[in-house]
Amino acid sequence: VVDPNNFFESVEANYSLEDGWMWVIFDVVFAKPLTSDIMLQTWHENRVPNYSIIKNAWQISESKIVGTPDPIGMTAEVEISHNSSSPTCKTTDSCFYPSNAEILVGGIVTWTNDNSYLHSITSGTPLTGHDNRFAGYVSPGLTFQQKFTTSGIFTYYCVIHPWAMGQVTVYDEDGAKPTPTDPSKPPILVATTTQNGSLMIENEQNVVFANRDLRVIVSGHIQDVTKSKSVEITITRPDGTTSNLSTYTNERGYYSTPVQLDTKWKGGDYSISTSYRGAELGSITFHVSDH
Repeated sequence: VVDPNNFFESVEANYSLEDGWMWVIFDVVFAKPLTSDIMLQTWHENRVPNYSIIKNAWQISESKIVGTPDPIGMTAEVEISHNSSSPTCKTTDSCFYPSNAEILVGGIVTWTNDNSYLHSITSGTPLTGHDNRFAGYVSPGLTFQQKFTTSGIFTYYCVIHPWAMGQVTVYDEDGAKPTPTDPSKPPILVATTTQNGSLMIENEQNVVFANRDLRVIVSGHIQDVTKSKSVEITITRPDGTTSNLSTYTNERGYYSTPVQLDTKWKGGDYSISTSYRGAELGSITFHVSDH
């Protein structure tokens, strides 16, 4: 960083490799207020420069005063920060601010996208996927709202930028802090798989298998697993027949396995359930057709 006019008070650079791309975020503190546009010049080892003009780049915000926290109420606001589109935000837990929003049961959380990119607010985690509690997309400058009618601790993430994760803690009316939602019984995850990609199947959904290929992927999670464990999978077909098979988790408790629903084409309602030591982990029912 070359700063002959001493515009900068400090400059910190963080980088991260994600999916073959190198992301670099510069955290710049200016020595005095500036109102002009920015011209960035970059170059690689061949010393070939690239230029980029960034207009209206400055965002002036008041310093946050640290003091007695506000009482928990019926509304909470979350900012999708300016650096949430870069993986470096996860190093400071600043992809969503605050990373843990707190409200009373029946309250509403509002997310505001202060970033220049589209983001999603998707309940669940990047490892286990969408748990079907809530989801929405937020364009730059717009907001997304979600009402929480039950107490609990709800995690969420951005499906476009999966390193961006946050949490909503919903308290009872008496202010009692909820116990964490038991992750040992998450909704079961089932996805179709084809040469064109995969599609997550939701409960009671009508699923079209145009090529009549009844292959899916079943995945899920068991909490507090210190070594690989066996998970039982039961398939119930439209004619009432069943099949049982088993798979194993990894050391972190996650499992994922391909499943053939039937050896011959058969449309109708299918159910898949998983269990561990006789206790059900999750189940899903969906309708299969070829058109």
